[in-house]
Amino acid sequence: MSESIEGGGELEVLVRRMVLRVLRELDVAAPASTDEDELLSQAEAAALARCSVSTIRAWQRDGILKKYGPGRAALVKRSELFAPKARAAARASDEAVLEAKAEAIMKGGRRG
Repeated sequence: MSESIEGGGELEVLVRRMVLRVLRELDVAAPASTDEDELLSQAEAAALARCSVSTIRAWQRDGILKKYGPGRAALVKRSELFAPKARAAARASDEAVLEAKAEAIMKGGRRG
């Protein structure tokens, strides 16, 4: 890939990675089984699951998601991220957040 703007090579690499990630998510030119075994960083998994990185870490700690690799930044398998066990944990987490917001509104009389 050629650099069209001085110092823009790094930006082009980042944009290319994002385009490839979107294409993979849309299953363009790749069989579904390839994506299922894809390992994601905790940040990527959190973005896909629409939750925080700390939630992903908690799921790994609690055994909802398996850790792939050592340490705090262990990777997540895409297929496990959307497995029934993880979806149930996400729903429970969402419900807990809603309950907390409702409680805050009830106590403080705030809306929104």
